[in-house]
Amino acid sequence: MANEIQNTGSEWRKLDLHVHNNNTHLNNNFKDCSNKDFIKKVKSENISVIGLTNYFKFSDADFGLKQELEKENIVVFLNLEFRLSYQNKDKNNCDLHIVFSNDVTKQTINKFL
Repeated sequence: MANEIQNTGSEWRKLDLHVHNNNTHLNNNFKDCSNKDFIKKVKSENISVIGLTNYFKFSDADFGLKQELEKENIVVFLNLEFRLSYQNKDKNNCDLHIVFSNDVTKQTINKFL
């Protein structure tokens, strides 16, 4: 009976894989927001999985925030955003995002970059 599969049905979770935060390099609208405030907001929105997004590179603060969120049982993917000069048919700029596995280490990401 230990190998028996339980049929519990679907589980709905809230994910947001493109969230800029108080450590973002450009367009930082979080000047008065601490990591504690940011985490409190994420938890109050019941977000289970988050993509911490920054432009072009990650700072030590990004990796620290990732660890703090993970301590709160929030799954974290680092999302690196590159602004491109390419425009679509409506003349809107397109951006490129690289979402790293949450198992990839800081050293591996830095080596990649």
